[in-house]
Amino acid sequence: MIRATQPDSAAGPRLGADLTPLIDVLFMLIVFMVLTANSAQLAIEADLPSTEESGLSLPSPDAPPLTVAIRAEGSAYSVDKTDYSDWQSARAALQSALDAAPDRPVVLAAEPNAPVQRLIDAMAYLQQAGIPDAQILLEAR
Repeated sequence: MIRATQPDSAAGPRLGADLTPLIDVLFMLIVFMVLTANSAQLAIEADLPSTEESGLSLPSPDAPPLTVAIRAEGSAYSVDKTDYSDWQSARAALQSALDAAPDRPVVLAAEPNAPVQRLIDAMAYLQQAGIPDAQILLEAR
């Protein structure tokens, strides 16, 4: 039979938390901070080409963007707020606008329910026309 011993009445029951795990964690945090605070910052120096060297020209900030809207219903395309029902007529208008101002930024804006093929056709044409970049605006459903 196991007998339970009575705690010493002079010592009383042990009340209080054991602080050993807390002290261990604090020492680990201090070691981590010391090791990471003295680490060297790695940096690589790079000579980036300017726009003159790369052959790219920045659009003038005063030029409004050439907007190509791709619609879900009604007229399929809109180039600079002029509606077109098919891609061939919209492409001709887009080409004439690009010929008039080749440095003008291009923005493709597609409605949420517009067919994706229309957006792909417009992007493929801009790539063929040599437009290096265009902004694409999409609205979440």
